[in-house]
Order: sequence, then structure tokens, then C-alpha cells
Amino acid sequence: MACTFFPTGQGNVIGNPIMPVIKVSGNPRTVRVMSEHIDVDVSGIIRREMTIDQAGDVLIDCIVRTSNGRTRPPKRWATLNS
Repeated sequence: MACTFFPTGQGNVIGNPIMPVIKVSGNPRTVRVMSEHIDVDVSGIIRREMTIDQAGDVLIDCIVRTSNGRTRPPKRWATLNS
């Protein structure tokens, strides 16, 4: 299964009906305000709570879960299909 990473600082909620789009943000405010639209939070890098290697591990874990059929919450799914 293919998937796309979409790095977002402003919390763009656009998705793709054919291929999963994994939203990644390193902006603490965006993660706080739009957490329901962010799949991977790497804002810990900015706060020095997470290393680049740890962030990479989180991204890889998300790829594996998505490739194995991770489902989206209904609220997010409705947003992607509207």
C-alpha cells in the first residue's frame, strides 16, 4: 500500500480519496488546535523532548500501522470525504 506524508504547519485538512495521507506537524500550536487532523506529532523536536531519531521511529510506526490497515476516526474520515 502506498501512502503520502504531508508536512503541515498550519493544519491543512485536505486528504486523498485514493491513497492515505499522513499529516505530520512539528508546530506545537497546530498540534494543540487541530489535533484531530494531525496523525503524527513531532513538535517534541522543537521543545527538545524528542530527538530526530525518535521522530523518525514515530513516522515509521505510522507507516506500518497505515499500511496494515489503520482506520481513521469517523470525524476525520467525514472531513476527508466532504
